[in-house]
This record gives sequence, structure tokens and C-alpha cells, in this order.
Amino acid sequence: MRLTQIQIEIMKRSAKEIFGPETGLILFGSRVNDCLSGGDIDLYVTVRSLTIPNSYAVISP
Repeated sequence: MRLTQIQIEIMKRSAKEIFGPETGLILFGSRVNDCLSGGDIDLYVTVRSLTIPNSYAVISP
């Protein structure tokens, strides 16, 4: 996995601050493969329940 421990901790902390304490992150895409270079960070976010803070807006199609 091509992420530093600091990057992992920042992503986990940020996800929990936004989505709540029972948030999980799953990394997928090229960053999972140590033999590749470059690439964005692809994350799948899981939440048990979601409460939207007043400072966020939900836009649905």
C-alpha cells in the first residue's frame, strides 16, 4: 500500500470527524499495488449511521 502512516491517520481522523465514529475506509485502485506509481487515492467510505451536520448540504438527483 503506497500511503504513509501519517496519510492513513489523517484520512481516518477526517472521515470520523465528518461521518462519525463508526466510519470505515477501504482503499482500492492503484495505491493498493506497491509496484505501481502515481495515481489518486480511491477510498470507499462505510458508515453505520449518518447524521448530516447543519454545515453540510445533501444534494440528490
